[in-house]
Formats: sequence, C-alpha cells, structure tokens
Amino acid sequence: MTYLSGCSSPGGGISEYLVAIWAEENSALGAANQYEWAFGNGANTPAAGGVVIYVPGDFSCEIVAMSAHIGGGTPSATIEAVLNGTPQGAAANVVLSSTADSVNELGTPVAVSSGDRIGFRTTSSSGTAGPCTVTAWLRYYQ
Repeated sequence: MTYLSGCSSPGGGISEYLVAIWAEENSALGAANQYEWAFGNGANTPAAGGVVIYVPGDFSCEIVAMSAHIGGGTPSATIEAVLNGTPQGAAANVVLSSTADSVNELGTPVAVSSGDRIGFRTTSSSGTAGPCTVTAWLRYYQ
C-alpha cells in the first residue's frame, strides 16, 4: 500500500491517507460502455470484477477524485469508476475533452467499504491512442 499523504492524529498515528488505485489500457479506447481496463498483466476486468479493497475496522474510505492520461493527438473520453459491478456515472468519473490529462475532484465522495471491488469503464471516447491510464484516489480517514 502506498501512503501518498498522511496526517498525524493526537495519539501520534496516521489519521488520514490517500491511496491510488489505477488501471491501464495499452491501445485506443473502445466504443461506449467498454470494460477494457486492466490491472497488471493486461487481462480486461469484467463488469463485476475489479480490485478488492481493504478498509481497516477503525477507518472509513471514499473515492475523492479520479484522474486519467489518454494517448492521442486531441483525445476525448469519459471514464467512470465501477463499484461492485455498478457503474458510478457522474458521481465518480473523469472527463477528457481534447486534452491528454484530466483530474476530477469529486464534489461528493463515494463511500467504499472493506471487500468492495473497484474497476473502471469507458463510457465514451474519440481520437484516443494507447497507452492510457485511469486512477481512482481513495481517502482513508478516522
């Protein structure tokens, strides 16, 4: 687990930290509603698949932002988080409009529980090329 930032609690332990969960697509993004994102060795993650999240019993967890890098001259794409097989739509997505990089800090974070699965789905794309990456930023806090 990568601790990207941490804040000390009065007792001296970490009370908040961020973790990045990312996936990749090595070629142009597909048509609408594609589960084409892979974790590691290139196997596309199915709709109800994803990375199983662990949340310690004394912490809460939520998706607070999404980011993406898409190859191509002037790519456009929308990519959303999929939580336990349920696409999150605008509640947890990142939109690229004629730019290779984008960050979306979510207005309302999406709660994540221990044992939940996080994956990704491309909802639209045009003018893209590989490699592409998408990231969900998780905030753990006490």
